[in-house]
Amino acid sequence: MGTDAGQCYASGVVLGDALFSDNCPGAVVSNDAPAQFGKGVTVVTWTVTDAAGRTASATQEVTVEDREAPSISAPA
Repeated sequence: MGTDAGQCYASGVVLGDALFSDNCPGAVVSNDAPAQFGKGVTVVTWTVTDAAGRTASATQEVTVEDREAPSISAPA
C-alpha cells in the first residue's frame, strides 16, 4: 500500500478480519494497529481472549511504500 498523498504515512488502512475459533461463545478479538502506519513495515498483533480469560495471538505485517515522486523547481 502507498502513503497518503503528500504524507509519509498511510491512514484508513483496512486490515481485514482475524479468523479465530473457540469451543465456547464469548471470545473477543482486538489488535494494536495504529491510526497511521508509517512508511516501512508495521507488525500488528491480533489477540483473541475467550470467556475464560485464555488468549491466543497472531501477527500481521503491513507494508507502506512511498510511491509519490519528489518535485523540484529550478531557481529563476
